[in-house]
Amino acid sequence: MKRVNVKEIREFIRRWVVDRYEDRNILNLVLNTTKLSPAALESLQEIDLNFTNYTPDSQYFFFPNKTIEVCKPTEAHANGIKEYDPGADDLHNYVWEENVIQHRFKLLPDMFSISQTEGENGYTALDIEIHSVKSHFFGYLINTSRLYWREETETRFGEDHEASDSYIRTHPFCIEGEGLQPNEIAEQKKNLINKIFTFGYMLHRYKDYARVWAPLAMDNKIGEEDECNGRSGKSFFFKVLSFLMKTVKLSGRNPKLMDNPHVFDQVNQFTDLLLVDDCDRYLNLGLFYDNITSDMTVNPKNNRSFTISFEDAPKFAFTTNYVPQDFDPSSEARSLYMVFSDWYHQKTEDNDYRETRSIRDDFGKTLYAFDYTEEVWNADLNFWLQCCRVYLTLKDTGVKPQPPMGNMEKRHLKASMGANFEDWAEGYFSPEGGHLDDYIPRDEVFNEYQRFSNVSRITMQAFTKRLKAFCKLCPWIDSINPPELCNAGGRIQRTVQVTPEIRKTKDMVYIRSIPLDTKFATKTDATEQALAFENEDETPF
Repeated sequence: MKRVNVKEIREFIRRWVVDRYEDRNILNLVLNTTKLSPAALESLQEIDLNFTNYTPDSQYFFFPNKTIEVCKPTEAHANGIKEYDPGADDLHNYVWEENVIQHRFKLLPDMFSISQTEGENGYTALDIEIHSVKSHFFGYLINTSRLYWREETETRFGEDHEASDSYIRTHPFCIEGEGLQPNEIAEQKKNLINKIFTFGYMLHRYKDYARVWAPLAMDNKIGEEDECNGRSGKSFFFKVLSFLMKTVKLSGRNPKLMDNPHVFDQVNQFTDLLLVDDCDRYLNLGLFYDNITSDMTVNPKNNRSFTISFEDAPKFAFTTNYVPQDFDPSSEARSLYMVFSDWYHQKTEDNDYRETRSIRDDFGKTLYAFDYTEEVWNADLNFWLQCCRVYLTLKDTGVKPQPPMGNMEKRHLKASMGANFEDWAEGYFSPEGGHLDDYIPRDEVFNEYQRFSNVSRITMQAFTKRLKAFCKLCPWIDSINPPELCNAGGRIQRTVQVTPEIRKTKDMVYIRSIPLDTKFATKTDATEQALAFENEDETPF
């Protein structure tokens, strides 16, 4: 279906008369009649057409040569993809012309398969087996999931750059490369499954109150404080989604974006995706939460505001070069985290990359440009539909595949404490500093940091948060204030001699080091630690 105006209707009838070689009087009648005026055409009979392209368990995709229904595999549809020819009697959906994907579709064999196994405590473990990488987009997803590519392609070859380059050429899209440990391969597969699931989730237009998430794409690389990595291909993921969905893009570089009362003025009930791209470090994502999980109010300029129901409101997505400020339970419940490796990167004087690598370098062409052939388009379309099928297969299992969050936790901890505090703490709590495995008055530690940093406007609560972050990250520290040393109130208190005449009970800090025989060993996986330590109250250690 397409929208037409009065001029187009009049021209259609005029052309019909001309093509039939009707008498000139007939043509003059058509040209002069009032029946084709705007007022008269308002009386045309109205009909209701079904433009719904989804159900709770399926999603329709429209192509010039056929319509495709994607659903969970069943006995009737073993592969979960059903094809309808034009004018099929068992399909009664209509589609706007602009929503037809303008490429001819031909079904291809599956490019991957994802299996489920029941692990401990009822946890569902997912594994992926790659059958072929005909889709360029699939190759891009694989490479952005290669978290340990440097260990795989550089470290193990040392200075033999020729051997390293040869390996990269012969293993262009490899998720389980040679030289990687089993746990590293498992993490990379987990990362890839997360991206496939997320892409499929976004393609399913149906919104479920119990499963409403906003993808949040981040860089995996750990940098210095305030370092903005980027160039890892995050935005390209959502650019591709915009080929299949009506998308509104907002710039997240402005930390006061939500102060604009007309921020959503481009959004309407036909918008499928609202992307907040390149979010600033201090942009408060919490201000979007109500719009993610409920109805959405739009306040257009020079017009009356209106509300879009939850079912018709767009899905949200965010990209950022920084680690989010708020890793709290509320954010985690609304977010579908995505982690992108630095396989695609920019070589500069300030980093140690050997080269600059872009998406174009992997494929020898700019993806989706004028020279993108119909054969390659079809391979990508097949992969995208297979991603949608993955989501529809998993959605009722309660599974929410998250990426490996170890580096995200480390980046969050480093951002929480800041470079200044980290420099002080590494010296004050060094193995040779004399402050480990001992009771130290908390106020003395606090005062020492203030003298070092020359910062006076810092609260004990903020200091506590930074110290806990340092202890979680430091490789030679086991814990801060072990539970067995604390009293019923969670404190460690000791009586100290303040002056020769005065003794006083003070809160203490006890930093336990890792034993010498295991020092500098790998600490507990960061993803198993609590992310929301900043929500703890003021109770001192």
